[in-house]
Amino acid sequence: DSSLTYAWQCRTSSNTACSGISDGTDQNVTYQAYSLAIGEYTISLTITASGGYSSSASTTLKVFQATITRPAGQDVTFPNTLSAQLLGSSSTNGIIDGTLSYAWQCFTNEAMTTACSGINIQTAMNVTYPASTFGIGDYWIKLTISKTGFSSSDSIKLTTVNASFYCKQGTDLLWEQSASSFKIEFGILDNPDMSQYSFTQLSGPSIGINASSITQNWGAGTFEYGNYSFK
Repeated sequence: DSSLTYAWQCRTSSNTACSGISDGTDQNVTYQAYSLAIGEYTISLTITASGGYSSSASTTLKVFQATITRPAGQDVTFPNTLSAQLLGSSSTNGIIDGTLSYAWQCFTNEAMTTACSGINIQTAMNVTYPASTFGIGDYWIKLTISKTGFSSSDSIKLTTVNASFYCKQGTDLLWEQSASSFKIEFGILDNPDMSQYSFTQLSGPSIGINASSITQNWGAGTFEYGNYSFK
């Protein structure tokens, strides 16, 4: 009816105007979720007819957020020989009572329309995918936290790689103590882009090592006669 006017208002729990939200005058309005901070709001509509007659109604709008907290807001690469632990949380600020439901889903495409074969939806707040759950490749994990009438989602990209190590110099090395230099270098099959390493000495007289490098270089006089083992 063209003789009716509409006035929408958004108010916070302290009855102040919602920040960044303009009062609407259309018959229908849409509030973008990202426009409102986490919290509880009252949305009211007043319809006024010619002659000054009016009627009002209101509803409560609650905004919360689902978050994958580990890893947080980033993609992650991990060896397919290790389990992947993901932690979920919901920012509700106490506005939603009762138990929330969690649903972890795995997809093989970025649009998250193709479910991973053989990987069931997980319903715990936190989830651990055992080693070898995934093949080598890219996966998208989506967490949806919901309660009747409310839901929120977050997602991350998981890339699994083959982290099979090998020593380029061989498995058992025999060195002359008088040599001018010594070197151990490890390679990773099918994945030259891994960037975090841990190198340790297991036995033998203590020598200096680069604990975070895939390559170790030593100069003359580093080694005494004897046996050494490294990991």
